[in-house]
Formats: sequence, C-alpha cells, structure tokens
Amino acid sequence: MAEDENAKCVPIPPPAKSSEEEAEAEAQRFADLKEKDAIRNEEIKKEKKKTRLLLILTIFLFIFLALSCLMLGYMLARKRIRVIKPHPYTPKKNCIYFAGRNLALDSKATISSGDTQNLAIDGDFKNLDINKGSCATTMGTDNFPWLCLKLENTTFVQGVVIRSTTFADASYDYLELRIGTYEECTKDEPFYRNGLCARYGEKSITPGQEMVNDCRPYNLVGQYVSVQLYKGCVNCILTICELEIYGYNFTSGLYHSVAKPLVGL
Repeated sequence: MAEDENAKCVPIPPPAKSSEEEAEAEAQRFADLKEKDAIRNEEIKKEKKKTRLLLILTIFLFIFLALSCLMLGYMLARKRIRVIKPHPYTPKKNCIYFAGRNLALDSKATISSGDTQNLAIDGDFKNLDINKGSCATTMGTDNFPWLCLKLENTTFVQGVVIRSTTFADASYDYLELRIGTYEECTKDEPFYRNGLCARYGEKSITPGQEMVNDCRPYNLVGQYVSVQLYKGCVNCILTICELEIYGYNFTSGLYHSVAKPLVGL
C-alpha cells in the first residue's frame, strides 16, 4: 500500500503512427490545399470574366452614345442649314423666271410703324421715288423695322422681288427675307422662326436696285413673308417700294399652280 501511495501517475503517450498513416494524412492535406487553390482560381477567373464583360458593355455603350450624338448633331445641323443658315444674296440673272402671278397683290400687309404698308403691294413698279408717296416706309422709331405680308394660302414660294427706292440716303444694310408658317410680325425684335431665303450685309444694296431672290433651293413653304433689318439700329428706316411674291399654293402636300403665264424678271 505504501508503494501504491508513493507512485506517480504518468500519462501513457498515444501510440505512434506508422509511416503509412503519416503519408496518407500528408497526402490528404495536400489534396485539400489543391482543391482550395482550384476553387480560388475558378472564382478569380469568374471575376475576371465579369470585369471583362462589364468593360466590353461600357465600351459598347460609349460607342453607341457617341454615334447617337453624332447622328443627332448631323440632323440638327441639316435642319439648321435648311432653315436658319444665312444665304448670300442671289444676284439677278438674265434668265430667272418665276411661275405665276404676283401673289403679293392679294396679300395683307403690315408694317412695324406707320400706315404705308399697302404702298408695297399696289402693283406700281414704275414709281420708286419715296418723295412721291409710292413706297412703304417705317417711321424710324423701331430697332428692327419690318414689312410683312400674309398670303391668302400656304404657299411654296419660288421667288421674291424687292424693289428699293431711288432715294440716295436710303439704307438697306443687314436686310433679310424670311418665309414660313409663323406669324412673327408682332414685336420689335429680330425674327428667327421662319425659314431664311436671303440675307444682305452692309452696303450690298444700292438705292433703286431690284433685289431678285430665288428661294427655290431652300424649299420654303408658308403663309408669312417678312422683310426686316435684322441688326439693331437707332432711327433707321426701312423703305420698300414694291414687294412681289411668286409661287404655288401648297395643299395636302401637293403643289398647285396659281397662274398661267411665266413672269420674267
């Protein structure tokens, strides 16, 4: 009993593994690590594939937006060129003909100031002297003086003839001719809504000159024709001795002749 009391408890070590078991355990750990590496590599490949796909979609979207902007800009540029791009004065030629009668004779005229508007559509082509009361003249109180005609019908306008006065001090600098469907002639401001047939610069018109404007290249259709000094001025006066308009009635998309003879200008 004394020996048993003095005896110490010594743990018994686990039995040593054999070399085969150690090799098998090592192989299992290696297989587990390899499997984890394979899973991680697969996830990395998937992430790279997603990133590449997202990059391709971004590039495609950018190209699509760029092409859309270019197409929109091109369409707006074409429209702007057709409607509001300034056109140089079309000089008179020996063989310019506009079909039909002078539609201005049946139109309604308005003027920015004064009450002489009907003198511009009375059919008097011979008297161009402002002092003899044969020309429509503003009062010099407008910053952007204008003379406007409202035609009887919506018209495809081929040409407009503006006859200036022979008065030496008359100025036609910065004059423009517009045609369209908007009734712009209500305020003292530059017009811009209707299509532009002709625009004149500084000192491009001499007194007594006959301004023959061929509007056919611009396909202008409308009921309103305006002649205006588009650059702001003080005490400037617009004088139009006669305004002639030639063209066709525009009905349901078809052109109908409104007269028989050709008028040579």
